[in-house]
Amino acid sequence: MRRRPADSTAALPPDTRRFSWFVEYWAGYAFFPLGHDSDRTNIVRLYVQLPLALFFFPTVLMGASFPILQRAVHDDPATSGRKVGALQAANIAGCTAGSLLVGLVCLQYLGTPGTLRLLVVVGILFALVGLRYYGRVFLLPAVLLALLAWAVPGPDRLWRRLHGVPASAKLVFFEEDATSVVALTPDEGGWRLSVNGKGNSWLPYGSGHTVLGALPATVHPAPVDVAVVGLGSGDTAWASAWRPETRSLTVFEISAPQPRILWRLVGVVDVFDTRRLLEDPRLHIRIEDGRKALEAGEATYDLIEADATWPETAGSGNLYSVEFFAAASRRLKPGGVMCTWAPTPRVVASFRAVFPDVLEAEGGDVLIGSLTPIPYELEAWTERARRSVAYLGSERTKEVVGAVGKLRPAGPAPSVAPNRDLYPRDEYAVK
Repeated sequence: MRRRPADSTAALPPDTRRFSWFVEYWAGYAFFPLGHDSDRTNIVRLYVQLPLALFFFPTVLMGASFPILQRAVHDDPATSGRKVGALQAANIAGCTAGSLLVGLVCLQYLGTPGTLRLLVVVGILFALVGLRYYGRVFLLPAVLLALLAWAVPGPDRLWRRLHGVPASAKLVFFEEDATSVVALTPDEGGWRLSVNGKGNSWLPYGSGHTVLGALPATVHPAPVDVAVVGLGSGDTAWASAWRPETRSLTVFEISAPQPRILWRLVGVVDVFDTRRLLEDPRLHIRIEDGRKALEAGEATYDLIEADATWPETAGSGNLYSVEFFAAASRRLKPGGVMCTWAPTPRVVASFRAVFPDVLEAEGGDVLIGSLTPIPYELEAWTERARRSVAYLGSERTKEVVGAVGKLRPAGPAPSVAPNRDLYPRDEYAVK
């Protein structure tokens, strides 16, 4: 296929001056939010230079269009008030309708490149109307817009560049809808799962998420009903279902493309554990906000897991706050347990503010809490963990057994302010 001319960032060589840094940044696993990086150069690049390049010119045009439209419609001072109001109302209605149409319909069915191309085509239609009524002054804009519509890259090319993936890489998967963009990209012999450009997990399954999922399932005497907030690569959910006593595994996932992209992967590559999870008849994936589902639902569970997420990323405060842990606690059956990754002292403080009885593992990075006392049965847990070998495999069973051996009653809660819904300190790096 003949190569098209420059497709914005999708066609620029990765080593282009002042652009190579962004390509390397996009290829990284995690983004650093404002407040979590002390390098002023990086902050200026991300929060000044990039927004100016993307939004300055369109914003200026949007601001300039309003007085131009006002001048175009005013031909009688007696009707100026009505026309100002009508134009302002039309502007507000158009902005609102455009946001809803693009966010709920266009991104869902056309994706980002298709939506960009559609918007450019709409601009061409306006240019043609101007060409008809006002002459050749609109000819150049019409031609430029037509070239731009032709130059918009396809989804594979666009998302490869914005994930820092070279064009030569094979077995790269992208899925997009109105909820998110999900990618599976090559990474050290496996695949990295990214959601909205940010690293989320890896495949094949590793140790961290496996331990996070398997530990509380080992501690609970009989976890019949298990719920996991967040699918990711499926590692945590897969490991949490290792017990034969488990009859249902409900996974709440707000990003709709995630299960689809996992199915695409196992359709091409035999990733055994992922396929086993997806084909598990106990699994029920619900595409919805997990926190909202726990708050509004009536189902109760023996075990509730919160899949690991970086505490400084946007929206993470909703899964590390006192209010979230309290909502989850109300959906536990008597004797039920909840498990979370606890990467910061504030997460520990938030969790301890809800659950009076807490076990800690992995040096305090994993917490298991209950509203009722958890009998400390280390020998029984260890023996139970050894029986996971048929499901988890020998290497991961050793890791789980080792983590079980380090389970201890949690010490005193840290003397720091917890995360609250209205004050998610970790998310904003508040000291």
